Amino acid sequence: MDIENTQNKRDSKKFVLTTVAGIVVFSALMWWVKQAQTPQQVQVSPTPDPEVASINQEIETINTGNLNAELEAIDKELEGL
Repeated sequence: MDIENTQNKRDSKKFVLTTVAGIVVFSALMWWVKQAQTPQQVQVSPTPDPEVASINQEIETINTGNLNAELEAIDKELEGL
């Protein structure tokens, strides 16, 4: 009986190891297939648009003055109400 019990344990271990190895191989294969199907994204740098550049330059030249001083003046007027 000991020989049969030992043989069953070996067969059981082989089955478990084979199953685990099969799952690992299957998972790796599925991951590889998924990676192969995903298209690689290519980074494209936008070409500078002269119109956008001129608009940005105009925005930068706008003089906003001292906005904090203006807001403080408005706050004082509101406090007086």
